[in-house]
Amino acid sequence: MIIVRLKSGLGNQLFQYAMGLSLSRKKNTPLLFDSSLFKQGNRILRLNYFNLNYNSISKFTLWFLSSNFVYSISRLFQSNFYHKVIRDPIWRPLELSGSGNLILIGYWSFNRYFEEIRGELVAKCTVKEIFFNISYVTFKERILGTEAVAIHIRRGDYVSDREYNSIFGVLPIQYYIDAIEEIRRKVGNPYFFVFSDDPDWVNGYFSIDQAYTLVSDVESLEDYHEFDLMRCCKHQIISNSTFSWWAAYLNDYEHRVIIQPQRWYQSETAQSVYESNEFLFIKGAIRI
Repeated sequence: MIIVRLKSGLGNQLFQYAMGLSLSRKKNTPLLFDSSLFKQGNRILRLNYFNLNYNSISKFTLWFLSSNFVYSISRLFQSNFYHKVIRDPIWRPLELSGSGNLILIGYWSFNRYFEEIRGELVAKCTVKEIFFNISYVTFKERILGTEAVAIHIRRGDYVSDREYNSIFGVLPIQYYIDAIEEIRRKVGNPYFFVFSDDPDWVNGYFSIDQAYTLVSDVESLEDYHEFDLMRCCKHQIISNSTFSWWAAYLNDYEHRVIIQPQRWYQSETAQSVYESNEFLFIKGAIRI
């Protein structure tokens, strides 16, 4: 059995889900998720808003299956009950082959972990119909009826949290100006839809020579609505955020143009891994 501990925001939850699903497919074994961390943190479990079928496991059961007691019993009776904990080293990929029960803890951002099931992820990572609302449906109709380009501006804790700022940093407006010019060269009659966790900043400071609609100004739209609307756009200009990375990665439009930042991290160690084209990689994306 494969058990995955879920944590952090929607983008990271999708990496964890994709890793678990891919590995369970390869090993032909059941897949379970531990979502107990969301009961004590600021983040919210968002996977249940999408057409993703998964079963949960309790924190106690996860602990029990990986305990020394179960390990000893498994060895004594030569049973396959013990679950080995595997932690993501983050900046290098792991080769998880062979049999055995595993508990996965980490982010799992290397494409090689789940590239084989990308088609399945494209089909499943859509908002459940029971969570549709008028604003979402209206925007989706507009987006599907035009040469829509999503622009994602990530600020939030990249600004307010000193540690996050030192790792990621906020992208300069020049990145978006250059990206828009690249879109204009490659896309006929584009229309821009802007998504941001800081719509007040966008209204006050984001100035570009191009008409756009700020989707995030609509209070009735939740983050999972915005994610799906961003994914439905034919083209994307993403920020250094896994939220918009996944929206672009799941874009299945044949003639898509995706632009992502050349500089994703302030940290040189992290940036060197990003530049390896194995980590947060989207085939055909243009880096500016």
